[in-house]
Amino acid sequence: MTAPSITHPVIPQQEHQGLSNTIDSLYIGSVVSAAELRVYLCDRKGPVRVPFLAFYGNFIALFTMTYKHKEMEPYKETSDKITKWAYPSNHIDPPKCLRGIELFDEWQAGLFKAGLLSVRK
Repeated sequence: MTAPSITHPVIPQQEHQGLSNTIDSLYIGSVVSAAELRVYLCDRKGPVRVPFLAFYGNFIALFTMTYKHKEMEPYKETSDKITKWAYPSNHIDPPKCLRGIELFDEWQAGLFKAGLLSVRK
């Protein structure tokens, strides 16, 4: 007599794939908006608020979706710095923009090392 086969539900795998796709999309959005913010900082035309908020929205959403993953525990120090930097404030200036980009660079390095991004090099 053979043991009955165990079937695993498809939904968790689909949910996992959906989360991975969302993380990848937020990562790409963060990369693009960080580049746009860097361009703004080189050629300051118009209000800094527009490119900053586009970057901030993508980066904070990416951070929020990934910072509690066990794979990101080694990056707790960076996580704490991002949390402090991200505290809501109406004060947006070039140093705050540059610090955000630096923190994003640190966080994305951790995401790649932890294997949370499926984007290929």
